Amino acid sequence: MKRKKVLQMLLFCALSAGMTCCPVSAAAGSVTISKSLDPALKGSVTLHKLIENDGQNTAADGLKNENESRRPVADIGFSYKKIADIVNVAEEGQTGVYFKNIDQEFLTLAQQLNVKIEPVKIGNNNYYTIQAFESAIDAINGNEGDGTSFTGQTRLTEYVSGGTKMEKTDSTGTAEADDLALGLYLVGETDISAHDGLDSAGQPINESPNPEAPVIESPADPFLVSVPMTNAARIGNAEAGTVWQYDIDVYPKDQTNSITKKIIDPDEKDDKALRDQEDYQIGDTVSQVIYSDAPKLQPGKTHKTYKISDSMTEGLSFDKIVRVSYGNRVASPDKESSFNGFTELAKTDYTLTVAEDKHSFAVELTESGLAKMDKISSNSQVAVFFDSVLNSKAKIGTDPVNENHPILTWKNSNTLEKSYQGNKVYDYTYELDVLKKGVKDASAVTFEFSEKDTGVLVRFVQDGDGVYHLFDRASDTDSHAVKEIHPSSDGHLSLKGLDTREYILTETKTEAGKNLPGEPVHIILEAADPGRDGNLTKAQMKVGEKTGELTHSKGIVHMTVENTDSITLRTGGEGTLALYAGGTVILCMAGAGYLLLCGRKKKTQ
Repeated sequence: MKRKKVLQMLLFCALSAGMTCCPVSAAAGSVTISKSLDPALKGSVTLHKLIENDGQNTAADGLKNENESRRPVADIGFSYKKIADIVNVAEEGQTGVYFKNIDQEFLTLAQQLNVKIEPVKIGNNNYYTIQAFESAIDAINGNEGDGTSFTGQTRLTEYVSGGTKMEKTDSTGTAEADDLALGLYLVGETDISAHDGLDSAGQPINESPNPEAPVIESPADPFLVSVPMTNAARIGNAEAGTVWQYDIDVYPKDQTNSITKKIIDPDEKDDKALRDQEDYQIGDTVSQVIYSDAPKLQPGKTHKTYKISDSMTEGLSFDKIVRVSYGNRVASPDKESSFNGFTELAKTDYTLTVAEDKHSFAVELTESGLAKMDKISSNSQVAVFFDSVLNSKAKIGTDPVNENHPILTWKNSNTLEKSYQGNKVYDYTYELDVLKKGVKDASAVTFEFSEKDTGVLVRFVQDGDGVYHLFDRASDTDSHAVKEIHPSSDGHLSLKGLDTREYILTETKTEAGKNLPGEPVHIILEAADPGRDGNLTKAQMKVGEKTGELTHSKGIVHMTVENTDSITLRTGGEGTLALYAGGTVILCMAGAGYLLLCGRKKKTQ
């Protein structure tokens, strides 16, 4: 177990060893500690493995972040190895914390890679500062090899793997090393097999074995932890670097690749917010963006493959690429405008391949596009903006959802080609089922359907007797479009592909001897937005100023229109909105409530 923390802060120096880690390191050799080290004491190091690429960060101060909300990564293995002793030095007028007795195997590795660790001469003894060790670790991690040998980062990881292996991170992403003798430790991420994107034979797979976390592209660079460490800032009367911290929390970082897809809300008032789900009419344009990581490469490395593919439901048809751009990584984009600072790639920088059925496409960078990615000096992203169309094959309602997801295929000169599967997004569309009753042959009845906001009659294409879908500009032809719709002879009328808005259903012709309604029926569909599950939250019918609730389930709305010697509109279930054309009242019943409304005079056909 950890010692009780009585010393609350420490001095840290961030080790910036390439792109794959941001570890914590030790006390400087120039500080003065008011209390000497007690070699009989022990320390601990607690590692917190979290998903880095989500816009959050924890200060590398050796303290636990109680407000941490990033997702943990389980089943990651770490190892540690003590590489030097820590000592108080007070001789020849110099007082401070230094290191000595360097591990010989570590020294040999550094010498093989032409990395020197420069000592400080105090009296007759050689000591080493934390800065000297950090410079050495930085140089080893950044060593590129000669094209035939492994990089320094790989060799350093192999070295530390020969030390003490820690238990793999648990479900909270935590691993702990207790009862540590005082000294300078090298910590390495030595087992990422559960998240490396490779199968048991070492071949790339199409998605992470753990879909809750992105694939880890490469282990974090080995990093230093001094046990104990000193406070980084003034605490009470204690100046920085004067108070010991024996229990240390570390948040090692990896370079991970991930790919995300979002629907761009068409509503300008929401500033085109990025959504995971949205509803549309059949025939509507569905604008989307796919953004994926473009990691900064180590010196000498080049991109070999960078391809973004999208596998869409059969209910979506690819329309066009709007733009392909890249720029510094946006941590948590929430609007289309989040990418305004990106640089647009030329059309010669990528190739576009569209499947014959238009349900999938791929954008792959060409040599000129890859060359631009090679010049990126920071972790960046590529963003593909494109339009698709919700077509007549879209699944209706919220039970059979229209889901789709992107894939990033990535390779550089030092890795196998890997694919990373992204999140799913969902497109919803709805259906109105009308039952026409009270006539001998309902097919003689004619309806028109319009959008209230525009007043424009909606065009439909007939799928069968009494079954229609909204015109699909991706695959339907104008010659098949109709504006007048008819129920089947037994009264069933199905209108598929509606959005959340207000529509107007107008009966323009009925059976001889029957009556037309004096007013059209307004149908109002609403759904909570954003963050909804796709279900309608409201379905109403309105005649004049009076409304009645319509029954609905899984995005399908039901309504009955009945002709006797008058016309009755039923909302389904318990609700009825009855219009007596020959009488004087409309009766609206919803549950136990009753409303009496003025009716129209009888009108004959």
